[in-house]
Amino acid sequence: KPARNLSHSPLFQVSFDMQDDAAGEVRMDELALLPIQQEAVSSKFDLGLSVEQSRRGLSAVLCYNSDLFAAETVGRFAAHFVVLLRDLTSRPDARVSQLRMMGEVEREQVIQQWNDTRQPVPSGRTLLELFDEQAKHTPDRMAVKAGGHSLSYADLLGRANRLARYLRELGVSHESLVAVFVDRSFDLIIGLMGVMKAGGAYVPLEPSYPRNRLADMLEHARPAVVLTQESLAADLPPSPAQVVYLDRVESELERFSAEPPMDGPAADNLAYVIYTSGSTGRPKGVQVSHRALANFLCSMRREPGLDEHDILLAVTTISFDIAALELFLPLIVGGKVIVAERATAL
Repeated sequence: KPARNLSHSPLFQVSFDMQDDAAGEVRMDELALLPIQQEAVSSKFDLGLSVEQSRRGLSAVLCYNSDLFAAETVGRFAAHFVVLLRDLTSRPDARVSQLRMMGEVEREQVIQQWNDTRQPVPSGRTLLELFDEQAKHTPDRMAVKAGGHSLSYADLLGRANRLARYLRELGVSHESLVAVFVDRSFDLIIGLMGVMKAGGAYVPLEPSYPRNRLADMLEHARPAVVLTQESLAADLPPSPAQVVYLDRVESELERFSAEPPMDGPAADNLAYVIYTSGSTGRPKGVQVSHRALANFLCSMRREPGLDEHDILLAVTTISFDIAALELFLPLIVGGKVIVAERATAL
């Protein structure tokens, strides 16, 4: 009792048949009978291949449902079949998996031309330089919205620079690791940007992670500083790192200049260290440079594309690479980031 559907045959949708027409012309006394090639005007199946053998060789006809396939698609099917047959006759001992289906022109197009995607990357540029330029170009435009409040580009730039200078006083510099254990708020973006502006690399710690996993990451990374908030103090595993509560030092940061620190990170310096799930069951730290981050963001700015008119909802945990795209891409094009609260984030 196969399922019945009027749109196709109930037993099979693709057919193959081979007919032997070796007799060719048939004579009956003075009467000669010749087969007539009749052009198919309808298809009984989704796709059907009919092969006929005669004295002239093999001839094949593909009949298809035009509601399902375009003529160009079936034309490629036929061309691939011919290439396959030619390769099969020249290499009869080859495995089926080794036989070719694409001709040289199509193969060149698929493998070479379509993969020729090299694009110029801002040489030596970093996310921080791209953001600073945008902030100076549109200082009053809204950059970030979180918890019903918003920050302009100028506000975000100034707060990140002040935090960076504060971290410099704590000894954070190039290649220093700083763990960020912060809830989804302004402090999250300010913290990430501040760490990078100080020259350090941030290590994202997702507050919703199990405590033993967080402890393992802290033990492996051994960050010099941990940025967090008072509301998360009880959830932070102990470590020898210096703990900075961002909501406690707000007034202290005001004594620092809003200008970026001198000697910012170079393209080959680390931007962040992200911990994977670990193929062995133990998280592994993956080091990502500023060059790689800038390359990724500039590529996504081009395709699929983002500009100053766009708003991006940041929902991904900061312990996943896509978080860098959601948080930073809008900030280099003049767009706006909306940081989803933890209850709605993925």
